[in-house]
Amino acid sequence: MDIWEGRLSGADNAAIHHVRLRLTEAGLEITPDTGQGLLWPYAQLRSSAPIYPGGDVLISLAQEPDARLHVNHPEFAGKLLEFVPDLSRKAARRRLFIPLFLATLAILFALGYLWVSKTNFSQIIARMIPESTWNILGEKIIDSMAVGHKVCRDSAGEAALLQLVKRLNRGSNRRDFKVRVIDLSVINAFATPGENIVISNKLIQFVKSPDEVAGVLAHEMGHGIENHPEAGLIRSLGISAAMSIILGGSSNNIASLGSLLLQMSYSRDAEREADRHALEILRDSAIDAQPLADFFRRMEKRTGVKGSQFARKALSLMGSHPAVQERVTNIENTPAWPSKPALTPAQWKALQQICE
Repeated sequence: MDIWEGRLSGADNAAIHHVRLRLTEAGLEITPDTGQGLLWPYAQLRSSAPIYPGGDVLISLAQEPDARLHVNHPEFAGKLLEFVPDLSRKAARRRLFIPLFLATLAILFALGYLWVSKTNFSQIIARMIPESTWNILGEKIIDSMAVGHKVCRDSAGEAALLQLVKRLNRGSNRRDFKVRVIDLSVINAFATPGENIVISNKLIQFVKSPDEVAGVLAHEMGHGIENHPEAGLIRSLGISAAMSIILGGSSNNIASLGSLLLQMSYSRDAEREADRHALEILRDSAIDAQPLADFFRRMEKRTGVKGSQFARKALSLMGSHPAVQERVTNIENTPAWPSKPALTPAQWKALQQICE
């Protein structure tokens, strides 16, 4: 029977011992120059790295992990693996493969579930970024859009708008949306990243009542609650480009985001989500939802073609499916609730004159 030499350290808190080794059916026999011999059962042998024929061997004992046996002999490793194949590279790969395989299956099942359930990955990523970061970006986008356009700041009009927004914020579970009126060339209202909303003065002049303005704002708050603007930017730009801008984009890049948001149209599911939030916000704010249905009808009549290119650019609310009739029917089928006007006549007049 072959005998090898090795070095044993850490046993009985002693220094390094030169030992003789024999591989027996009972286990690995370790005989030091002095002292009592040891028998390490093969089932208890451990190695921090896989063992391969021709390589060094550094093993320990499960019940005595402080003890280390080092053998530097080209034939010992191969002979040891005949008794303990579980210490080989092949066995290590097999042990690693099983959890990796199970993890891969779990990921595939999770991805399959997310796909079937129509989970929006851009939305998931958007929600991982702090709200404060999105708010800063949203403010920068609005500032960039205001270049070359009048930001409407009549004091009485701003006071009326603030009163309306505070009321809607309370209805949206006390969110803190901020709304700015800009004299844009289109009838439009849209949410930007963070709790920020832009409404054009042309839209204020187009609507027939403050309740219609409230409905439009409640819808855009719904987009904000669901992180649709943030997800839309990530989806349109790609994760890498979006993160680059979020973490410190140039003024030119931020300006381009404003143009992108101005023309962005959401999926029909996103619009339905925003509509659902709008009805909840209006109900909790005690504002009638029926004027929003009237607004949809007039916008459809104005554009002339459902889902047209003009509609997409004219107003994000009308720029994507579901069809206008479906949205109007949904509002009309919603049970009515006690309500009062969104603004007083004096406040409404002040809001209409906010850009003067």
